Amino acid sequence: MKIEFEIPTRSLFDECIHQSMIDAQSIVTESGQSMVGEIALSEKNDTIFNIELASQVGLLYTAFADYLHFRETGDGFAFSVATPDIDNPSYVKALAIGVKDYLKFSMLHWWNLSRNNIALMTAYNARQEEARSNILHLITPKVERPYKYW
Repeated sequence: MKIEFEIPTRSLFDECIHQSMIDAQSIVTESGQSMVGEIALSEKNDTIFNIELASQVGLLYTAFADYLHFRETGDGFAFSVATPDIDNPSYVKALAIGVKDYLKFSMLHWWNLSRNNIALMTAYNARQEEARSNILHLITPKVERPYKYW
C-alpha cells in the first residue's frame, strides 16, 4: 500500500518565522539587544529558505531512500511511502507530522547556524535527530518473533 501526504512550503516557512521570532525575543531579553529583525527569519529570506529547504528534502530522501519518496509540487513537497497494509489515518498523520517536524527543525538549525547562534543550533540539531529517529521508527518494517526468549 502506498500513502501520500503533502507539506506546503509556505506554511513551513511561516512556522519557522514564528519560531525564530520567539527565539529572537528570548535572545534579546537575555542579552539586552534590540536587534530582533536581524536575528529572526523574515519574509525577505523566502528565496534562500526555499533553496535550503529543497536541499534538506534531498538529504531526507537520501537518508530514507528505500522507504520515502518525494516530488516537488507547485506549493510544496509531496511525500509517498510504501507501507505493508497500513491504512490507518493516525499513522499517516504521525508520519506527516514527523516529516514536517524534521524539516522545520532542519531549517531552524540552518538558520541559527547562519546566525552563529551555537546554543539554538545545537538544540535544533538534537530535535532534528529526534524527529529523524521517529520517522525511522514509523517507516521501517517491524519484525515480530513468534517466540519469546528468556
